[in-house]
Amino acid sequence: MLIRPKNHKRILLATIACITVYGCSQPKTPTNTAPPPEKLFEGTVGMACELTGYAGIRVQAYSLVLGLPRTGSAECPAPIKKHLVQTILKLKKQKRLPTLYANMDAQHILASTSTAAVIVRGVVPPGAPKGQRFDVQVRALEGTQTTSLQSGRLMHTELRVVVPRAGRQLARHVTAFAQGPIFVNPFPLAANSPQKVDPRVATVLGGGVSAADRNVGLSLLNPDYRLAQQIQDRLNTRFSHPEAPKVAEASREFVKVTVPSDYRDNYQHFIKLVWALYLQERPGYLELKLRELQNALTFPDPDYQTIALAWEAIGRPALPYLRPHYQNASNQQLAFYAARTALYLNERKAIDALIKMALDDAHAAQNDALRILTRVPDDVKAHNTLVKLLSHHDDALRLLAYQGLQKDTDPAIKSSRVGNAFTLDRVNASGNNMIAVWATHQPRIVLFGPDLRCPRSLFFESADQTLTLNCRPEDPTMSVTRQLTFGAQTRVVTFTAPRDLHKLIWTLARSVPSSDGTKPIGPGLTFSEIVGVLYQLTQKNIIPATFTPLQRVKNNP
Repeated sequence: MLIRPKNHKRILLATIACITVYGCSQPKTPTNTAPPPEKLFEGTVGMACELTGYAGIRVQAYSLVLGLPRTGSAECPAPIKKHLVQTILKLKKQKRLPTLYANMDAQHILASTSTAAVIVRGVVPPGAPKGQRFDVQVRALEGTQTTSLQSGRLMHTELRVVVPRAGRQLARHVTAFAQGPIFVNPFPLAANSPQKVDPRVATVLGGGVSAADRNVGLSLLNPDYRLAQQIQDRLNTRFSHPEAPKVAEASREFVKVTVPSDYRDNYQHFIKLVWALYLQERPGYLELKLRELQNALTFPDPDYQTIALAWEAIGRPALPYLRPHYQNASNQQLAFYAARTALYLNERKAIDALIKMALDDAHAAQNDALRILTRVPDDVKAHNTLVKLLSHHDDALRLLAYQGLQKDTDPAIKSSRVGNAFTLDRVNASGNNMIAVWATHQPRIVLFGPDLRCPRSLFFESADQTLTLNCRPEDPTMSVTRQLTFGAQTRVVTFTAPRDLHKLIWTLARSVPSSDGTKPIGPGLTFSEIVGVLYQLTQKNIIPATFTPLQRVKNNP
């Protein structure tokens, strides 16, 4: 996509500010005339080029959800059914169908109430590298008798760009793939909200995967091979490594940009740095720009975020200007942005300043400083700070500390993988009991608290009446009853479980064996079902803990 704005300088500033998290606030007009923002960014890549290819790509496909407990249907419009038959045959050849369906022909699979025809939609993120994950929405086809997608799994699906109204393929090549377990949002149902979730609409968390690098490009406003070559050389000098592929490749009108490996997990920030990079790299010129940025700080309401981006784009020559700011705490915002930028430029002693901010409950940037420290859990002092804040009274800080330590596999966090469904972590820290849930492409349940367990006297029934937990005061364990429906079979299974919440979750998630114990007849509770149960248990005060969903999935993403 190529956009040629009428006022390129204004668009440049908006792009720098809004590509990701950077703010779009308008500074107040000072009494003394401050240098206009355009002045600060004269001579940058963004002033000479327009960004191309930086837009999300909408993709979709018709597909099938498998493994439903008789909540699917055989209805399917003829053209879509023909497409699904071809897809199933292809997957059978590739041996990508689950064992239950591997020996069934396509017509029988589609006729089963354990399957449902669906439309899958998603947006490949702008600038996404190959393998980038994203959520996809799954919706049962209108006019079918499918009642719920809960407990299902989306089969391997090829996603393509389509014409929005006609629904016809716009491109033959595959833009992305999708598959994975279905997540039906449990929160409004569990809270008995007046607005009920439609169980025919669901999400596959991180189920979409981009099939190729979505390289962005720079289109020169005034085609000039010499300028394009200068941009190429500047980007390669600033961001390439000797043994790594070149970041930029120029033609007369266009510079192709590849995200370097160092920024694969933060590629949108890399795009911002490219946009704010000064073309000249002479020390005298960069020194002049650094002085202009320093002067911009003296006027009312300076835009610290944008100035910090310019510092980082300049690189390590900015460090002498940053040190006095992060070592002086009189201006808390400025101190934070200076320390953050210094750390981005590999100045490790900036960690000390960030630690002071993170431990200061009165500091304006406390949460932001801790968020930056989670990126360096290998630093001993940063690590000790994260461990200390695991027991803080502010749950937001505890969660940030956990995220940093979890990356470093800290012994304070006992982590286990529950099948292929989700990760279950137990955090050894004092403070309030809390259950945190990450509904993301890496689903996670985290238990904070030394003794999270169900009470001795308990009776609980799930909202759909398929699960019952029962415990009398004299019972050492609780009874768990699960009504399981799979294919043509309906079965009620009862087993015991410890009152310890960690072990209870394991029990709820395990597969339910058949009567002879040789092979499973169906799954236990899905991740979304377990999350719904935990939510209800906390809402009804059966388990004394705060329930914190870190990312709620929207009904209509």
